Parts: sequence; structure tokens; C-alpha cells
Amino acid sequence: MDRYGKLAASEGATRVWNSPGSENLIGGLEQATVVSDRAQRISHEMDVHAARTSARHISNDAKLSPTDTAAYVTGVSELAMNTLMHGGGGRLVQRCVLDQEGRYAAVAIAEDQGGGIEDIEKALEDGYSTTGSLGGGLPGAARLLDCLRIESSGNGTRIFGAKRSQHREEKQRASFSQIEKMVVSAPGERVSGDAVFTTHRGGVAHLALFDGVGHGKNAHQAASAGVAHYKENLWRTPEEIVAGLHDALRGSVGVAFACFHLSSNGKEGRFFGVGNVRGRLLDDRRERYFESDPGILGDSYDRLNVESIDIVGRGVALLFSDGIANRFSLGGLACDRRQVPLVAARRILDTHRVERDDASLVVAW
Repeated sequence: MDRYGKLAASEGATRVWNSPGSENLIGGLEQATVVSDRAQRISHEMDVHAARTSARHISNDAKLSPTDTAAYVTGVSELAMNTLMHGGGGRLVQRCVLDQEGRYAAVAIAEDQGGGIEDIEKALEDGYSTTGSLGGGLPGAARLLDCLRIESSGNGTRIFGAKRSQHREEKQRASFSQIEKMVVSAPGERVSGDAVFTTHRGGVAHLALFDGVGHGKNAHQAASAGVAHYKENLWRTPEEIVAGLHDALRGSVGVAFACFHLSSNGKEGRFFGVGNVRGRLLDDRRERYFESDPGILGDSYDRLNVESIDIVGRGVALLFSDGIANRFSLGGLACDRRQVPLVAARRILDTHRVERDDASLVVAW
């Protein structure tokens, strides 16, 4: 062990180093909800300057103090320069995330496909460099950031670093905390080809619905595989979630999918999807209808349109599959909002179900 940390047990040819006591913190930040993100290539010194500019924006989103902002921006600069000089260039992703404790953090992930770092502990010594540079990059980043993880092999290096905000979101009764979901099978089928997943993570309610193509076992397996992949990738951006689902579902019958990410403060959210799963959102101002983009995940889709949502007053959100006819509105249900999740779900299913198809919905407020 050196003064910065220790090498974890490596697996195969991959060498892994974590800053002291950071394993749980890094794990939590990797699973935290992404609030905003910026990605760029690192191939020239001008890209390092651009990375510093992005770091300032991410620091602002993460509510970092001026001192912590300076530390994060400098740490990102060190990581970007290390990627350029030692990795031959690569990719830098920066994110503002919100963890389960209600704390924001600025996260930077630098990746390259260079020859790797042969001796990570040696590279973390002040003044050490294999390229004749001053060697301040990694030791400097280790001191400036709250946590650092380095994974390196002969195929490249991935470095994860973060600076946590001292700001905590005030706890309040969470909007969209009451959820009702219903899934029914098509007539004659033992299992449904639809699946629903909901969770609250990092101040955000996730409502996701998967509709496997067709009915029965194959559709059920595809929808279940979609849920499993989504659960493991909550922290990723919508574009990354959908691209990952598309790759994971290749070889299956495919699924239609849609998702709401709704802030527990009840003020904003986003909708995205591919296929024939639809959404509704009713607030104190109006009711909005959301349509997924064309395609089937696992087969083909052209693009993803992520719709941002501003919510006024108390909101009610609904996702439903094509087993429910698109002939209703939440505003027309005229039910007490204190009972919306259960009452609305039952009324919609009883009144608007397409009898020959699987049907599913999830409603939250």
C-alpha cells in the first residue's frame, strides 16, 4: 500500500486501484441517478480546455462550493491530460449525479485504448512519468478528488473520479411515491408478454414498461430480459439505456419499451421510449400525451427523442401497453387524487382493455 491507497485483487490481466476507503462510495455513485451529463473526445490539448469548461458546468449542476469546484475542475484537467499524453487520446464523460442520500456529486470517467498502466502505484508517485512529463496528472487527481478508481490492462485504461457536494436536498414527501401496476395475460396464455418495473433511486421515480412482441413464453422472456437489463443500468443516460437494451435483446422477439423519470420534488421529469408503449401526464395545468419513437428494441430503431417535462402542481403519470385502447384521458376519470393509483388503474383496465392482447399499465402520483 502507498499513501494514496492500494491495489485491489486484479482479475486476469486487469489491474485495479482504488483510493482509500472509496469502494462503497464509488459503487453508490455509479448507481446514482444522472441529472446531467457531457461527453467528448480527447485528442488534442484544446480538448483539455473544453473539458475544464464542461467541468465548470457540471460543478454548477452538482452544487459544488467554489473551493470544491476548483478542485474538481483541476482534477478533470489532470485526467484529460493523462488520457491525451499516456493513452494516446480517448473519451471523457462528465456527469452530475444525485445519490440515495440526496447528495449531488460531479463525476468524471476517462477512457482510452492505449497500452495501459503497467504499475499503477508507481504511476501515482509524484514526479513519475513514462513519457518524460512532470507526472502530476494521476497523483494530483488522487489528491483533488474525493475518490478515484483506476482500471488498466493492455487494452486501455478507465479512470473514475468524483467530487461530492456538501449540499443535501431537503427531505419532503416525495411526489410520484404512490404507485400501482397491473399486468394481465392474453386469453389462453399462462404468462404475460408484458412486464413493468418501478423504483425510486436518488430522488427520481423510475416507471418502465416492456411489451414483448407477440404473446406467451417468448414475449415473456424478452420483456423479463428487458427489465433485468434496465435494473442494472438505472444510472445511465436515456440514450445509453435504450442502446444497451437494443443490444441485450438481439436474438429475442424484441420489445416495445417506454419510461418516465420523474423527480420526487414533483417539478420535472422526462419521457422516452421505442415502440407502441404510450404515456400520459396530468398536472394542475393540463394533460399531456406521450408517444414512443418507432421501432422494436432488439430488432431496429432509428433514433431516440427524450422529452423533458415541466410539472405544475400535483402530477399523475401513466404508462400503458397497446393491450389498452388509446381512447381515454386521466382528466376524464374524475376520481379523487388521493386514490388515483389504484382507482385509475382498475378503471382503465376494466374499461379500455383490448381482450385479445396482453395488457399492462403503471400509474403513479
